[in-house]
Amino acid sequence: MSHKMSHKKNKVNTQYLAETLGVNRKTIQRELADLVEKHIVQWVGSDKLGHWEVTCPSNVPQDVPQDG
Repeated sequence: MSHKMSHKKNKVNTQYLAETLGVNRKTIQRELADLVEKHIVQWVGSDKLGHWEVTCPSNVPQDVPQDG
């Protein structure tokens, strides 16, 4: 999912993800919080200029579809 999006648009926000995936923005925020708790992603930088980074790819669930 995010891999395909990253090729089309380098910078995305929760509103963009929500609209693209057809879910509520709160759903995106909740999912990101879950990924942070599981140490899969972390926010790097300031609130305004920061970005998300994958911190431990081995923590990504195996049922996530891979682009091929």
